[in-house]
Amino acid sequence: MRPDLMLAGGIFFMLILEQGKLSGRFSGSCSRILLLFIAYIMISTPFTEWPGSVLRGNLVDFIKAIVFFYFTILIVDTDVRLKHFIFIFMACQIVRILEPLYLHELYGYWGSQTYLGYGEFADRLGGAPSDIINPNELAFLIAMLFPFLHYLWGNGRFLAKFSYLSLVPALLYVLVLTMSRSGFIAMLIIAWNIFIKSRYKLVLIIAGCIISIMAWTNMTEIQKDRYISITGAEEVQGASTFRGRTDGMMTELGVALERPVVGHGLGTSREAMYNVAGGAQISHNLYLETLMETGIIGLLIYLFFLKAVHDTLKQANGRLFKADNQDKKRKKGKPYSDSDFLRYERNLLMALIAVFWMFIIFSFAQYGLSRYHWYFLAGAAVVLHRQITEKTILPNKTLS
Repeated sequence: MRPDLMLAGGIFFMLILEQGKLSGRFSGSCSRILLLFIAYIMISTPFTEWPGSVLRGNLVDFIKAIVFFYFTILIVDTDVRLKHFIFIFMACQIVRILEPLYLHELYGYWGSQTYLGYGEFADRLGGAPSDIINPNELAFLIAMLFPFLHYLWGNGRFLAKFSYLSLVPALLYVLVLTMSRSGFIAMLIIAWNIFIKSRYKLVLIIAGCIISIMAWTNMTEIQKDRYISITGAEEVQGASTFRGRTDGMMTELGVALERPVVGHGLGTSREAMYNVAGGAQISHNLYLETLMETGIIGLLIYLFFLKAVHDTLKQANGRLFKADNQDKKRKKGKPYSDSDFLRYERNLLMALIAVFWMFIIFSFAQYGLSRYHWYFLAGAAVVLHRQITEKTILPNKTLS
C-alpha cells in the first residue's frame, strides 16, 4: 500500500466523520463539473483503448491530483487556515526552486540536458535529485510562484517585502538556467498581468528593462539561441526542437482522432503516442492530452471546468468591487488601497487571476490532466470566493 494513498485515505476518513459540518461545500459549479468529469471517466473507462492501464496505475495519479481540490474546499474554511495553506504552499515551492540552485552553485549540478540538434546537447537546470520535475516544470513553478510573492509579500510589511525582493533575482536566475521557452513565455504572461494592474507602470518598465539587460548580458550563447528560437528564427541552435514541438502537436491531434469519442484512457497519452505514432513522449499540450485520453466528451467537460474556475474568480472580484465601494463610503473617501478591509483577499485574488491566465496559455505547452496545479487553483478560488462572500454578506459583523 502506498503511503501517500494511505495518508489521503486517512484524511478522507476523518472528513467523513465531520460530514455534518461540511454541508454545502459541494454546491459550487467547480465541484459539480469536476464530479461530472470524474463520473464520466468511471463510465467511459471500459470503452477506452487501454482500460487496464488506467486501472493499473494511471488512476492513482489522477486521484492524487484531484484531492488538492476536494481537501482544499473541505478543510480550508477560515481566514487563518487560508493564510496558512497559501504560506505553506509558497514555502514548499520556494524550497523546490532554491534547492537545485544551491546544488548547482556548490556542486555544479544540472539535472537535465536538452538536444540542440546536429548531435549537440546542452545542460539545463532541473529539479533536485529527489524531486520529480524537469526543467520546464521547474520554470513553471517559478512562474506560478511569482504572483503570490508579488501580491502577498510584495504588498506586505518590511520583512515580507525584503523576502520578496531577495528572492526575485534568484528565481529569475533559475529560470534562465532552465532554458525553458515555455517557462519564459509563462513569466511574460505573469509580468503582463502585473503590469496592467499596477499603479507604478513607469517603475515596472524601468525595472523590466534593467532586468532584461542584465539577464541578456549574463546568458551564454546557447541560452540566448534557445530563447531566440521562440521567434521562429531558423539559424539558431534549438530551432529544430522548437519546430519539433509545434509539429508534435499535429501528431498528437492525429493520435487523439484515432479514438475521438471516449479516448484511449486516462493517463495513456504516452502509450497512445508509442502505439499509434511510434513515439514515446507524453503529450505536451493539456488540451490535446485531455482529448487523447478522454475523447471529445471529456475535453468539453474539462473546458467547462476551467470556465467554472474563471467564473468563480470573476464572481469573487465582483464581490470585492462592491465591498470596495462600500468601504470607500464608510471611510468617507479614504483610498481603498489604504484600508485593511479584505486586503489579503484582494491580493490573493489578483495572484490567482494572474496564475489562471498563465495556466491557460502554458497548458498549450505542458500536460496537466493528472497533475495538481489546476485542481489547487480551483480549490483556492472556491475557498477565496467563499471567504469573500461570508465577509461581504455580513457587513455589520465585518465592517464594525
